[in-house]
Amino acid sequence: MAEAKRVDFNALPREVRERLISCMQHQSYPYPLLSSIPSQGAAIAGWFVLALLGFILVVGTLLHKFGEELQSMPVMFLYFLGTAIVLLSILFLIRRVRLGSALPYKPGRFLFPMDFINAEDRVLRIVPMSALVDFRGVHQHTNGIYNGTTLTFTFEGGITETFTIHGKERAEEVLRQLGASQRAIREAAEARDIEALMKIDPLFEVRVKDTWAVQAPRDEDMQQPAAKSLGALLAKGTILGVAAGAAALVALPMWHTRNVASDEAMFTHAKEVDREWLWEQYVREGKRHLDEARDELLPRAALREAKEKGSVTALRDFLKKYPTSVVEKEARNEIHALFTKTLGEFREQASTDDPKLQPFMEKLLGYLEKNDTARVEARFEAPSTEKLGKVDQLLREKGAEIEGGNIVPVAPHFGEKVSVQREAEIVRSLQQGFEKVFPADVMALKQGPRIGPDGKPLAEQPKDDRDPYDRLREAAGSKNPAEMRAALAAIDARDGKITKDPDVNDVQAPTIEVRYEVSWAGDFFTEEKGDRKFVGIVVFFHVAMKIPGETDKLEFDLPVQPPDHFTVDYTNPMYGIGGGPSEGRVYDVMAARAFDQLSDRMRRVFFKVGSKAYGPLDPDDVQEEAPTPEGVFGLPNGKAPPPGKRTGTKL
Repeated sequence: MAEAKRVDFNALPREVRERLISCMQHQSYPYPLLSSIPSQGAAIAGWFVLALLGFILVVGTLLHKFGEELQSMPVMFLYFLGTAIVLLSILFLIRRVRLGSALPYKPGRFLFPMDFINAEDRVLRIVPMSALVDFRGVHQHTNGIYNGTTLTFTFEGGITETFTIHGKERAEEVLRQLGASQRAIREAAEARDIEALMKIDPLFEVRVKDTWAVQAPRDEDMQQPAAKSLGALLAKGTILGVAAGAAALVALPMWHTRNVASDEAMFTHAKEVDREWLWEQYVREGKRHLDEARDELLPRAALREAKEKGSVTALRDFLKKYPTSVVEKEARNEIHALFTKTLGEFREQASTDDPKLQPFMEKLLGYLEKNDTARVEARFEAPSTEKLGKVDQLLREKGAEIEGGNIVPVAPHFGEKVSVQREAEIVRSLQQGFEKVFPADVMALKQGPRIGPDGKPLAEQPKDDRDPYDRLREAAGSKNPAEMRAALAAIDARDGKITKDPDVNDVQAPTIEVRYEVSWAGDFFTEEKGDRKFVGIVVFFHVAMKIPGETDKLEFDLPVQPPDHFTVDYTNPMYGIGGGPSEGRVYDVMAARAFDQLSDRMRRVFFKVGSKAYGPLDPDDVQEEAPTPEGVFGLPNGKAPPPGKRTGTKL
């Protein structure tokens, strides 16, 4: 098996050295069939570019997100790699410059008929052509255009050498010469033609005498031509070791120094800008000033930004995000100042009719501030329709005695579903008044769950189908006051009575409780065209405002009823010949007018007439008589109803 050899150029006989150099330079036969001799300038430029890439890698890693974050330990590998590339390139560049003057031949790779010789160094690598196991030639094309031929030689031991030739003719000529030379070698060997073999093989003398392993003499004893030593530092193995070792020593300090500088830059920039998001970034990424930033500088910046927004919500969000911070007291003082300002605005616009109003509202705002909430619930007790049912029964029995007699029952139109919708409108109207004085994050009126006679949400009421009087007798037997009160409340609810509140406020949140019952006002509304009669209603409201844990509450009663005349919008092509609004629509409008009066009267309870919170004045609030709009029930101004309207009048 033919083996590759490594031979010191200076170990070759003088005559062999001279002939080999002459052959490499195409001055004597055999010429190399193929050769690759890179220019020294190109080699130097290549190493310079590689060094520049390594430098860019190091600097880029240093500057990547500098002043924004610290780098993790794995990033240190990039410093090692970049530094190693720089050192490696510099040392190989120096080596290449020194190599040009140290070798008596131009470094390169050469393919002779007998051997492939790698002469890129003083030590030659010689691979016999007899060790060739595979050869391939490929014509390269780009977009259909020929741009060269690649010749690949594979030798025993996995050694592969590649040459690129430009020009198909040149490639074919090389292949022809390679084949001819191999035939010539075989023929000379078979004929034992020593002279022919000597002409083909520049290393014939060494090959015949098998002096490959001869040691080269000392440099001072060498006869020219000879290769000079580059020194131990510029040996390839030494360069690789030195570059790797130096890079390993430099990478850790470089990584650490960069992180220290980045940390300081982050901290300095955060102090200059002094915004919450920058301090959050430092707390997340920084290290050296972490305690100071997290415990003091970050919450101070966050509080300042919350104060800039000027809202209780922003300050409460701050307290949730930074509980027990160094500026917690300052934040709470700021919230208190906003509540105090709001209370002052309310006092300026508050009604003076009830002396309990302002003290109660002070307590309410105090509770909302202390408990970090703005929610005030409006809860309605479901009204009983039992009395209206009795009215319907009475009117059915007396229908013949009533002129016209076509009376529309009222009870079915005041059930729970329609009542909830009307209650939501009351809440919306009240909130519109409150929000003109109280910002939504100070006090916001929201509709809460419907309640039972005991004031508790219906969802929390225990289901008990027993007769209320049976429950009362059982409660009296157990002598439990709470059970007795609940039983009495159930009786009141069944009888349609409004239950007064207990002395102790056991609500879980500030609450406006509205209890009401709908009764017959003793009269009817009639259509202008048509014979239907609608039962006139009166609504009795009892309103109580409660604060958890407080015994004081604000209470008032408001009986309201629809106006004497009202209009129901209705468009029907049958108008005038029996068409008309549905019965439910008429009762809806009637109830809406009554509930409108509740909103107006509750505004009077809380705010001065004419104040900003009270809103636009109603006709009843001014001295001059307001004109009656067209289309109202009864047409008191004598005008005809407009198209699409149905009217009625109170009898």
